[in-house]
Amino acid sequence: MAHSLESLFDNKFRGSHSFQQFLRCNTLQNSIKHVGRGREVIEATSVLRAYHLFLLSTIIEKLHVNEGVVFSYRKGYSVLDAVRPHAEKKNIIKIDLLNFFPSVDRDLVAACIRNSAIDEISDLDLYLTNVAELVTVNGYLPPGFATSPPLSNACLIDFDNILQDYCSARQLVYTRYSDDIVISGDVKEEVVAMPSIVFGFLNDLYAGRFTINADKIKLMHRGCRIALLGLQILPNGRVTLGRDLKNKIESLLYFYWSNQLKLIDILGADAKKNERTLVGYLNHARVIDTDYFAKLEGKFGASAVEALMNSSDK
Repeated sequence: MAHSLESLFDNKFRGSHSFQQFLRCNTLQNSIKHVGRGREVIEATSVLRAYHLFLLSTIIEKLHVNEGVVFSYRKGYSVLDAVRPHAEKKNIIKIDLLNFFPSVDRDLVAACIRNSAIDEISDLDLYLTNVAELVTVNGYLPPGFATSPPLSNACLIDFDNILQDYCSARQLVYTRYSDDIVISGDVKEEVVAMPSIVFGFLNDLYAGRFTINADKIKLMHRGCRIALLGLQILPNGRVTLGRDLKNKIESLLYFYWSNQLKLIDILGADAKKNERTLVGYLNHARVIDTDYFAKLEGKFGASAVEALMNSSDK
């Protein structure tokens, strides 16, 4: 049974927020800019964050996504799912989309929601502009909003579908992880031609909103170690963590058990936060490469690694 957006809003907030205030909310006035990891991130205020959580559960998480090729920002999937399908191919090309989130504008968000036809909301068409305003700042998806990653997946569904069909017809493999497009195949000439094909599809579908970063196009060939999306494809086709990340993990684990002062110098003085960071790395290693995780257990002691991983639950 379909419900009005207002009734769903009132049922969610039980009078703690007004639907009219929700519709009039100004994202520029309800967000805070700061720099995180060398780039500008826009953080929503508590009120706007509450509205975003409502939109995520009622609308955004119901938008159509090509689940066969897109693995970013999806529960239960990781970068491994975007890399593994290419492990046995002879040639791989990575194509980077330039200024990805800011390339998704308010009109594209509204069109994406409209085309997904969410039947549970009877009057969604009346509020498409309001919803698109609530998830954009100055008309574009901002890095930092919880709504931006899933919207970036959904707004490119037409591109993902047409590129998947094109690649499948030529025995090529296509996956996307956020702004990273990966295409592989056994015929080098077909793989090398893909940047211009991708650029053409983007132009045809999105009227110049998206472009590729020509400086970051990377062509790789089987038979050598292939660095891809922070992982490595070894010559035998096995996917593992990149060497730099392995070195970092092993150094941090060594300092955790032998030199806490050094660990604090690297990660900071918050011991519980440092443990959570290390557990995150260990979980990542276990998901990506069980053989490498077993190597870590052998090097530092299986019981010690297990105790560290259990520490984050306390």
